[in-house]
Amino acid sequence: MSAATATTGAFADLVESLRHLVAHVPGLAPFASAPYLFRPLLMIVLLGGVCAVVGTLVNLRTTEFTAEAMVHAVFPGIVAGAVYGGIDRIVPAAGAVAVLAAAVLTRVTNRATRRSASEAGTAVVLTSFFSIGIVLSLAKGDMSGQLEALMFGRLLEVTDLRLAQALLMCLVALAAVAVTWKEQVAYAFDPVGARAGGMRLLVLDLVLNMAVAAVVVSASTAVGTLLVIGYLVIPGATGRVLAGRVATMVAVALGVGIGGGWLGLAIAIAPMPHPVSPQAAVALTMTALFLVAAARAWLRSRIRHRIAVVGPRPCVEHTGHASIGGLMEPFDVAALIVSLPHLHLKPDPTAVLHQVSGQIRVGGVPIDLRLTPAEPPEVGSVQDIRRAHLIPSHAWVPPRPIPR
Repeated sequence: MSAATATTGAFADLVESLRHLVAHVPGLAPFASAPYLFRPLLMIVLLGGVCAVVGTLVNLRTTEFTAEAMVHAVFPGIVAGAVYGGIDRIVPAAGAVAVLAAAVLTRVTNRATRRSASEAGTAVVLTSFFSIGIVLSLAKGDMSGQLEALMFGRLLEVTDLRLAQALLMCLVALAAVAVTWKEQVAYAFDPVGARAGGMRLLVLDLVLNMAVAAVVVSASTAVGTLLVIGYLVIPGATGRVLAGRVATMVAVALGVGIGGGWLGLAIAIAPMPHPVSPQAAVALTMTALFLVAAARAWLRSRIRHRIAVVGPRPCVEHTGHASIGGLMEPFDVAALIVSLPHLHLKPDPTAVLHQVSGQIRVGGVPIDLRLTPAEPPEVGSVQDIRRAHLIPSHAWVPPRPIPR
């Protein structure tokens, strides 16, 4: 028995032990009842978690088109592994091609001086690599059935070996992202500052492309090369819509990736008149969650806009009354004190406004809010300017003596 076979057997025993452990957990019992359902669930949960983390950076860096190009660029390796080595050889062959594709895409996007030129080069790489994959798929005759499986995946046919290979590639992607996480976030928000700070932007681009390639390779046998872009982009986009901080974005993306995967797979195995593709059901579930998040964000923005136009209702807590022109107007004492920072006084909600003296008390200290009285006007003598106009401009005027 070889070392690889022994490792695969030990991993299979670990998966079976985990299946028996969660057999009575609500929500997981239907999947744990059969091995052919539990392994796809593990694959979806694994891909959902990794795609959420990597997809957050993809969304922050706005490199969705580069990720799409990477998905198609790995296709020749997937086809070569399936045609010349079998389904179990897809991950090693696709991994080798993924390294080459990541290096080429990184070089193309960094050499371009304009964004349009970068997108054009990315499109060329996408088309050329994907065309090579199609040529390889027809090298041994008509393989339309296998080509369809490679493009759309076979989630319910996940084996222990494929699951172990996917786990290994996902760990590589997570390690690459974790090592450069702070630099990637800084690069996403301020590329000019990152370059001025001495960060190696070429290395950061290469690491992110390698992480995307590892995710694509790990999902190739289960999800396929066409739907994996949805798993990679939708969780991060949902987090961007709902969250304002990076940590919250990652949390939301994890919920959408893992929760959407579980819900979509549950819908796929539910009794229906017609069979439903599990990988398509998962992708559609994530899309529905994104649409719900987008609708919520739109409604929240409309409500905020309406409040900004109409104006907030007056505060009824901790308010006093100011006498202005004989009218009583409510005002917020805490807001008034906050607007006077130079007084170095703490806001006191129990402050009382004295209408007669025009003072409020904050912490027992009276503050006079009245304007200072106007000073009496100074009126000087006015000279008769009419006589000044009668003096010719060329007339000599004796200078005034300088007082000693």
